[in-house]
Amino acid sequence: MFLRRALAQEALGLTHAADADFSRAAHLAAELGAVTPSLGVSLGAVGALHARLRAAEPEFARTLAASLPPDSSRPAPRPLAFDPPCLTKRETLLAGWLGTERTLTEIASALHVSPHTIKSQSRSLYRKLGVGTRTEAVAALDRTGLFPAPADAA
Repeated sequence: MFLRRALAQEALGLTHAADADFSRAAHLAAELGAVTPSLGVSLGAVGALHARLRAAEPEFARTLAASLPPDSSRPAPRPLAFDPPCLTKRETLLAGWLGTERTLTEIASALHVSPHTIKSQSRSLYRKLGVGTRTEAVAALDRTGLFPAPADAA
């Protein structure tokens, strides 16, 4: 899940979040002894993430690389099971808040924007997800696993 989320965040240009989730995925895989190239994505898709991991955590990256088999034994990549929605940064931020108990007005207040702005962004988000209600949007977002609620949403 962390790898898929990192790839989606990378595609959205959220490099800091992508790097954090990629690091979590790599550390968890190493801890569980589950380091494998058969992640279901091409190595090209994780190239930038891996390069930044090597720069940020060089010792861990060397250990991780040593545990992988040679390139010739890597299986063909599998495509993602879904296409992550292409959201704006504000829609991505709102996506995490929708699963909370807060009303749109309360979300607007927490984000320091007008309730009309949040309503407009939510309509745009619903349209991109192909849904008509907040409940349907939350269900669609939950299926992707890409949009956790923000830490301060309680």
